[in-house]
Amino acid sequence: VLEKDGFFRPQNRRQVQDLFKLIQKKSGVNSAVVSVDPAKIEKNKDAEKAAHKVLRSGLKVRIEAFDDVDVFHYLYLLENYFPGQISLENMTFEREGEITGTVLRSVAAGQNVPLVKADLQLVWRTMIPEAQVISDDEEARP
Repeated sequence: VLEKDGFFRPQNRRQVQDLFKLIQKKSGVNSAVVSVDPAKIEKNKDAEKAAHKVLRSGLKVRIEAFDDVDVFHYLYLLENYFPGQISLENMTFEREGEITGTVLRSVAAGQNVPLVKADLQLVWRTMIPEAQVISDDEEARP
């Protein structure tokens, strides 16, 4: 199951860039601005016993959506489509607007007005063989 989920593959930034676009489209959020930190090697005794290294990258996502359900749908899709293992470290919501007559008319006209903003902090982990690690310092380049 872990292999099928992409846990044993290098962290491919180009692949996940396309995946973030797909998840944004399928989730219904208005926008999702994503930043991915460089991969770092995370100490893990079990991985070392198997001659592997765990790569850890921080993810920050700023979402604008019509409703909080869209944000949770985004998280669901992220967890189910993203290669490797994703863990949510922190999430904050902010109500951006009120439901007014103008907003309701916009919604009725088919516009998706952002009323909610969310900031997500996540951690992305994958595991690769030690032979694929270019440098064994704090940052790794798979």
